[in-house]
Parts: sequence; structure tokens; C-alpha cells
Amino acid sequence: MTGFLRPSQSLYSFNESRDENDPDIVGEMRFNLFSADWLMLQRRVESARGLPETRDVFDAQYGVYPDQPIFGQCYEAMKDLRSSALDNFGGPAELRTSILESASTGGSTNYGSTFYGGLGKNMEELRRFVLNLEQLSNPRIASYWSKCDKESVKVLKAYLLGKQNTGISAPNNGLAYQSDQIGREFNDLAMKLEKALEAQRTYEEQLRKFTGESSEMVAATNKAIGEAKANIKKLTKDREAAYDAWLGFTIAAVTTSVGVAVIGTVVSVALYASIAASAAASGGMTLALAAPAVALQFSTIGIAAGLASGLGAKAASERASYDQLGRDLAAARETERKAINLGHDLAGLEAQMKRLDAEEGVSGEKVLKDVRAFGDVFTDLAQQLQGHADNLTVNNISDSPLANVDATADLIVTWTPIKDLADQFGRNMLVDYRSGDLETAVKEVA
Repeated sequence: MTGFLRPSQSLYSFNESRDENDPDIVGEMRFNLFSADWLMLQRRVESARGLPETRDVFDAQYGVYPDQPIFGQCYEAMKDLRSSALDNFGGPAELRTSILESASTGGSTNYGSTFYGGLGKNMEELRRFVLNLEQLSNPRIASYWSKCDKESVKVLKAYLLGKQNTGISAPNNGLAYQSDQIGREFNDLAMKLEKALEAQRTYEEQLRKFTGESSEMVAATNKAIGEAKANIKKLTKDREAAYDAWLGFTIAAVTTSVGVAVIGTVVSVALYASIAASAAASGGMTLALAAPAVALQFSTIGIAAGLASGLGAKAASERASYDQLGRDLAAARETERKAINLGHDLAGLEAQMKRLDAEEGVSGEKVLKDVRAFGDVFTDLAQQLQGHADNLTVNNISDSPLANVDATADLIVTWTPIKDLADQFGRNMLVDYRSGDLETAVKEVA
């Protein structure tokens, strides 16, 4: 049965430490699709999906620049790239969570119509195909290969092609049809990926107009950062001046009130003493003679209170100015922080797109090739199953490679790890970059 119905190595590879002929290969092999290029494509998509969802989010994250239309144009470019990633690829992290939840609850996964969703659905169909293929070793089905009669041929063709009204439970439309459908779906998925990558490149190129070091956007961002820094410097100086003024008027209000009152008291006491001496010489002091001294004292206290009140109001005004400048300074620092964030993110996007240009295959071309390989393998497998079933007769049924129990068991051994890899798709191939270490993952599969 050399080559007949066996999985092609264009689908998978072995770890270097493993013998390819060892049948116990579960966990020691991986799909060629699961490569560093696959992980980089996922990061590329996840980065695009992390761009601002709305203009309000953009403004909250990067600041508001009403006199700079270039910032609005940059947001539109980011929105287009994000929408393309969402509409064409979907969310690998969300799909992974959904697959794991379905596996734990026994429910079904809503894969949707995106690339990642389609790939997840195809992996599930692949797993079901292998489960049906494994039934070739079922004793009841295997027994028909040794019976050279029309009924046996009918039953086996039903299993391979899906013709019903037989005594066994055949997979829907048969193994050949199921394999052909998987091949078609992978080929359709490859076309979807090709279009998605083309759209992604188009929107990335649009965004590069804003991320390049010599772009108007970067210049405007750097200008905004410079203006914010200058404003912070001015506000800091003004705030310090307001603080000094507030402190000065506060001290002046207190010292003026006390000083004037003290001077008034000293003068009135002196006046009172003079009047008292005159009264003693004339034989007695009257209330009329003492009144000027008392009046002077109360007048002085009133003047002191008035001066203190005026200085206190000025101090309060300077304190209000100081407090407002504090709020303005905090706002200016927030403006600077947002502008710096924008500059940092623009530089990060530019570096990522330069890396896409420099690293062969990271643009998704290798992933596209690997997806097409799945389509080719299952299309060829369907043709093998169809041809074998079509040629099956009473005269050659016992000569079929599938009539050999040991050979069939060996065939199934080669497919079982493929089934397991498909089953592990959500756990191993879809990575949540918001909580994982991409570089470690890349090294593990490189």
C-alpha cells in the first residue's frame, strides 16, 4: 500500500530528534502550516486589529488636533487597515477561546466566514474525515473485503463513495466526496487568503504615507510634541510666579494688618499720655479731652482691617490663578503624553512594515503556499478513493490494498496524528499575543 491513501509530507514535518519511520509520532510532528511565518502573520493581523476602533478612541489615545487635518487622515488609514483585518481574517485570539470553550463544553463552534474561521472549520472537517477513514479497520467493514460477491462490492463502494441503502453506516456522501470537499474548501480558503493579503498590503501601503520618518504626519506629531513641551515649560514658569505672588500677598495681608494696628495703638497711647499730663496740670482730665485719642485708635484699627482685606482678596485671586495653572499644566502634560504615544506607535508600525518587506515569507506567501498544499493533498486523495471505488469489482475485491488488514492498520496509524494535529488547531496554532510571548513561539517552530 505504498503511497496509496497516505498523508502527503507536504502537510507535515517531524522534529529533527525523531525518526520518521517511528509510528508513535503523536506530538512529535507538526503541520508545515504551523511555522514562524504563520505566527508572524497572526501578529500582523493582531497588530492591525489593535488600531483605534473609532475617532473618539483615536482622540482619547493620541490627542485632539483640530487645526491639523492630517491627523484625521491618519485615523482613516488606520481604520481601513483595522477593518480589513477584522473582515478578512477575523480574530485568532477570539476564535481560539471559542474553540477551547466548545471542546470543554461539548458544544459547537461558530467559525464565521473569515479566513481564521474557515481554517478552523476545515480542520474540524479534516478530523471527521480521519475518524471515518479509521472505520476501514472496523471488523464489520473489513469482513466485506474477503467476500467476493456483489453485495460486498456494493457495501464497500457505499463507504468509499457514499451510496446509501446498504447494511452499514457510511459517512455522508462517502470518503471520496468528503475528501474532495475538504480539498475544495482549502482551495477556496487559499483564494480568500490571497485576496485578504492583497487588501492588507493595499491598506498597509496607505498607512505608510503617515508612518514614514519623512512623512507629513510624523513631522506634525513631532511639532505637537515640541509645542506641548514648550507649553509645559511656560505653564510651569507661570505657575511658579503665581505661587510666589499668592504667597507674597498672603504674607503682606497679615503683616500690614498687624503693623498698622500696632502703629495706631502706639500713637494713640502717646496722645492719650499727653492729654493726661495737660489735664493733671489743669486740675483734671475730662472725657472730651480723652476722646481724640480713643477715636484715633479705632480709626487706625479700621484702616488696618481695610488694607488687610484688600491684600487678602488679591492673595485669593493669585491662589485661584495658581490652581488654574496647575490644571492647565496637567492638561499640557497629558497632551504631550498622547502626542508621544502617537509618535511611538507610528514608529512601531513603520518598523513592522519594514520587517514585512525584509523578511521573506512573512507577508503571508508561505502561509498561502501551505494552505494550498492542504487543498492539493485532499483533492488527490479524493481522486484515489474515487478511482479505487470505481474499479472495484467482484473479481478484484480481494486484491485491494484495503483488503489487507495489517496494511489498513498501518495506513490508519499514519493518519491518526494528522487527526490529532487538526484537533489541536485551536490550542497550538492560534496564539493570543496579548498574553503570550511571540518570539518564544517563533523560536519553537523555526
